[in-house]
Amino acid sequence: MISRQKKFLALYKLPNKELEEYLRYCLKEFKNVVIQAYCPDMNNIISPEKSADPGIVSDHQPCIFCQMEDIIDEPWIKILFSGKPQDLKAMENKINDFGIEGKISRVFSSEIYLEFLPPMVSKGSMLPELREYMGTGYKIYAVGDYNNDMEMLLAADVGIATQNALQGIKDIADMITVSNNESAIADIIYHII
Repeated sequence: MISRQKKFLALYKLPNKELEEYLRYCLKEFKNVVIQAYCPDMNNIISPEKSADPGIVSDHQPCIFCQMEDIIDEPWIKILFSGKPQDLKAMENKINDFGIEGKISRVFSSEIYLEFLPPMVSKGSMLPELREYMGTGYKIYAVGDYNNDMEMLLAADVGIATQNALQGIKDIADMITVSNNESAIADIIYHII
């Protein structure tokens, strides 16, 4: 979470050193999956540049290509795996083999994105901290479309699903807006204000 002064109010980190062996395995065995290690100031793509999907790279800017060794001592706040659903499921099934279960939280943020986050960290887990930081007199609106948004929508004062959200997300939402391809945020602001 970043304050108005553009500094982090809280920084939760992944256990880099404990993830290293698992990530090396994934780089070797799943060459078509793009692996990105997010640090506070940069998205670092540790997959070879030649195997990276240009669309995924353009959607996750700013980013640089680097080796894992270049950032092993930096704080990692998220690992994002981008690839075919069957590859991501196979990677997820290997977590126990590397002893990292319980040391990370994981969520599919779409069928082609698997995210590793620090334990107990999610969009929803941050809303109580946001409430404490902001104080009283505010209403929190949250917008989502996929499984990684569920906890956040439930924790918000008003949970909003986009029209193209998964059915389970629509089922828990307080309201539904247009598709996220149809300026959903602008639609929400227009209808709330």
